[in-house]
Amino acid sequence: MVGSRGRQVASFGGLNFFVPENACHSERIGLDENREPAYSTWRRPINFDPFTADKNIVDNQVAIIEYENGVRTTF
Repeated sequence: MVGSRGRQVASFGGLNFFVPENACHSERIGLDENREPAYSTWRRPINFDPFTADKNIVDNQVAIIEYENGVRTTF
């Protein structure tokens, strides 16, 4: 995208939204257009609850990158 390789990268994230304390948001939002619970995904196992299921993902992430040609980006 910037025509150069990354020289320095810093990134961090966490699991802050899809935690049991926020399960009330699914009920607050209700059902989607397919009458499925909010925050459901088409690849989920049956009865998968993203707020309480065991998972190894982050739900937020930030990154800064400096490229060899001096371009800096954020994500």
